Amino acid sequence: MYSQQENEASHNIKIGIGFSYLPVTGVIRFLGKDEHVPEIHGRGFYSAGLTVIYSFNKNIAIESGAMFAKYNLNVVPWGPDRSGYMEDLSTLYIPLSLRYSFPKFVFITSGLFFEYDNSKPGELQNQSGIGLILGPGLIYEFRNRISLYINPYLNVHSLISYDYGLNSDKIFEGSIRLGFLYRL
Repeated sequence: MYSQQENEASHNIKIGIGFSYLPVTGVIRFLGKDEHVPEIHGRGFYSAGLTVIYSFNKNIAIESGAMFAKYNLNVVPWGPDRSGYMEDLSTLYIPLSLRYSFPKFVFITSGLFFEYDNSKPGELQNQSGIGLILGPGLIYEFRNRISLYINPYLNVHSLISYDYGLNSDKIFEGSIRLGFLYRL
């Protein structure tokens, strides 16, 4: 009896890995037009990490994990010299989202992520804070407990900054995550 309950509970957990890549990302600066600040353009991004999903039933699950993301940014100074230079940004974050699965292969996920910007100080303000994640997805589960998924998503970084000051720089990241899961 105990082993049957334990076995049923383990079917509620999936673990896996995911990877995202996009050649362009966006940086939004919430400053007035009269501000003399450099322009920042995203020139590439990738992320990779672990995912854990706990299903409450066939439709509702909690998704979390640990992700690493790296961004390449082009900084164009204000003034006559507009040659620009490259800057890197790397972050670690823990997503915590609610996943709703529709019948068959479709799901949608939405939630928060807690982020730590471990980059050297640069032109872009520190992205440590709480961000928002939202995206639909497709998943296919094979009979051997392995699932493949594709998940277009939007991340908005540092909506609530850990610094007490105003963070006017926000990275908007739209990409497609590919990955696999293993049902325990």
